[in-house]
Amino acid sequence: MPAPQENDDTIQFVRAYGEALLEWARIEQHLFFCHRPKTHDGPRRVLFRQELQWPLRMIEAALQHATIEPTALEVIKAGIHKAVAYNALRNRIAHGGMIILHDDTTPDPAGRPLLAQGKDFLFHIESASITKDQLETARANFATLASILLDAWFYARGARHSRCKPPQECLALIDALPDEADSAKPSQKQLGRLRQRQSAQRKTRPR
Repeated sequence: MPAPQENDDTIQFVRAYGEALLEWARIEQHLFFCHRPKTHDGPRRVLFRQELQWPLRMIEAALQHATIEPTALEVIKAGIHKAVAYNALRNRIAHGGMIILHDDTTPDPAGRPLLAQGKDFLFHIESASITKDQLETARANFATLASILLDAWFYARGARHSRCKPPQECLALIDALPDEADSAKPSQKQLGRLRQRQSAQRKTRPR
């Protein structure tokens, strides 16, 4: 069998898979960095012994042992909540298996690569699988969240680098990220909740 060409769908699919997981690794690293500087070893070990299944109460408990500026801490907590929302897809990506689908919807004789899920994927291939487009969208959302968390870490350390976004801008970016990791834009339901929260915040601001 000849080696697949660089522009082959399978090569692009594998690249999208790898890039998505690399960006998720950056999220994990930056969450660790965010509370590492002044957190005792005990809470760190408690947090990361959980193999990043994101027990939110445990993460927030560990953060209570860190000395972090309140504005940066707010960004980190918002980032944790978004990471929790994204973790389900991350698990599906990490534990899925690539298959090459050949059916009436795939005119290409080489087939269409998919990331299949679970023991019953043969009976529900379309509904239980992840496509290359979903992987690329997830990679972009993971990358944005990782970058925001890195900015929060710099801010928590007292750095005010010109390329680092301030906390309020970071919070706005987290709010704008879709709640579904493989969505390119927020749902109408999410946008409605965001508008309600913004309206409530405006009402509570001192005049």
